[in-house]
Amino acid sequence: MTTKNYLIACGAVAVVTALCMLFVPPVAQAFEGLVLLFLSTFATG
Repeated sequence: MTTKNYLIACGAVAVVTALCMLFVPPVAQAFEGLVLLFLSTFATG
């Protein structure tokens, strides 16, 4: 995979993720839960 194709694929995934989070509330809640789980698991302090 070339760098150009990789950047296009990453951009597409980012756009689809953002649109799903804006327009599909259950997806947004699930994503938020996963992010919070990740942050609480790896938080140091």
